[in-house]
Amino acid sequence: MIHTKISAVLEAVTPIHIGALKQAGYPKPTLEFIPGSAIRGAFKNALTRTVCKLDQPLVDHSKCPHFSTCEYSQLFGNPNKSAPLIFRFSYPKHFQCDGTLLPAPRTLWQCTRQAKHTFRSFDSPESCCECGEKMKPFVGFQCSRCPFTVPHINKVTLTGCPLDRQSQSAAKGLLHTIEAIAAGTQFALEIIASLGNIEFLTAESLTTFLGRMLPDEGIGRGKTRGLGKVNVKEIQMTHITADCLKQQAEKVDSSSFTVRLISPLIIPTGENESVIIKAETLQSIVREAARSAHAKFFNAGKPKLPEIILETIRGEVEMVGGWNLEQNRRTIIYPALCAGSVLKFHSENSKVLTESLTALQYTAVGNFKTLGYGQILLEKEGSQKSTD
Repeated sequence: MIHTKISAVLEAVTPIHIGALKQAGYPKPTLEFIPGSAIRGAFKNALTRTVCKLDQPLVDHSKCPHFSTCEYSQLFGNPNKSAPLIFRFSYPKHFQCDGTLLPAPRTLWQCTRQAKHTFRSFDSPESCCECGEKMKPFVGFQCSRCPFTVPHINKVTLTGCPLDRQSQSAAKGLLHTIEAIAAGTQFALEIIASLGNIEFLTAESLTTFLGRMLPDEGIGRGKTRGLGKVNVKEIQMTHITADCLKQQAEKVDSSSFTVRLISPLIIPTGENESVIIKAETLQSIVREAARSAHAKFFNAGKPKLPEIILETIRGEVEMVGGWNLEQNRRTIIYPALCAGSVLKFHSENSKVLTESLTALQYTAVGNFKTLGYGQILLEKEGSQKSTD
């Protein structure tokens, strides 16, 4: 099976509003990135309108008489098969160096006096080594290519009123105000495609579909009011081969490695279990996800990996949720380890483990991997000092 990473630049032609879990308050907040679920939902809607053979598309596609031959069902209709497309979170681009503004690691500290003084450490620094002032944890975005940090991206505030559709005039009621990502903001779009068993869809046709259909569909809320118009450009394809992963794995030291979450890691918990992060749970899900990633990209069975031990972690638990298009309701709220959390592990210096961890960067850890949750980035061990 051929695995391909499709990358592109997604540009906001009009402001984008991505509803956050907390919608109370004034104005209604927006996320500052595009979750994989939003991109996947737009892709599914556009695909349905393109290939559906019915006059009125069904919500429950399993009841469709064309289910066995439908292109939509081959991609999204069979819950017993692994999904061929992984829609990763899209984060803003940094114009100065063409990097990506990823969630800043929770090990990043910033000087209270000179914000440009930053320091990476699991432990809280007593004072800034440059000016002697106190250090505070930094929460925001950090560029993937340079030390640039920013707490928030550019947003705009939009105010409107409800519309009475019968009289075609403003309805009685209060004005509503929302936040939105500013027009002109560019995002790094990534999709991991494994299309070996999908006859009608190739990586080339998928890129054409993204470039044409996604701009027509739009992203986020308020699309009927002109929000969420996007443009997809600079589409590139990169094949993920075993030789490529082996070459990247040579730079990884599995005896001591650090994992940084660049999207929330949804923690598998039972219905009545409390939200407690256990070291054994994290060790188990990271190890099992690494085995699955190795089997996927090296076209072999799951390898036997040595035990990995969690030494320390810096992060916090948050609640994540979304909207189910098929059931037309909110999804269950799940506990997750927040993006930017940093986990330090140690294990044996194993070649198969380094290959598995390298492959894991192209899949994910935890639940809802196809929606982009649980993305990781391997980082070199140790603290570092940087300035903007």
